[in-house]
Amino acid sequence: MMAEERFWALIDELGGVADDRGRHRLWLALRRLEDGNEVLAFHDRFSEVLHRLDLRSIATQRWRASDQPWWLPRVPGISADGFLYARCAAVAEGRTTVEAILAEHSAFRRRWELAEELLTVAPEAYEATTKRPFPWDRDAPYSYETGSNELGGWRRRALPPGNPQ
Repeated sequence: MMAEERFWALIDELGGVADDRGRHRLWLALRRLEDGNEVLAFHDRFSEVLHRLDLRSIATQRWRASDQPWWLPRVPGISADGFLYARCAAVAEGRTTVEAILAEHSAFRRRWELAEELLTVAPEAYEATTKRPFPWDRDAPYSYETGSNELGGWRRRALPPGNPQ
């Protein structure tokens, strides 16, 4: 796995946002890495950081996507994909933002410019570097999918006796 300092230096290529220009700068930086294994190492570290943020106590903050109307009531329910894309946006803002959220989960309570496209930058850079498909089926050390962090408070509470579900 890539050293955390190196990972954050590459994330800084985004300039704090995962817009087209930022993603292109990151893609170029990943293409300049030594080889495809370094790109995989970046992807693994990215997955690990997203996994660290995959906490139910963060997900249930009253956050919303920036494209949602301001008048829409904030509800504590979550969308699994929306929460993943908001975590991507937090990572795009950089190490300071991620550390602030991990230290105080209420720091996630804001409007996020969802950054789904950030999930494809490393795979695309890998394919451009190696001329091979990204190995999605390999055993990655961490899953970034919402609810995959076993220590994240996602376990369902025991159902009451006699509950047919």
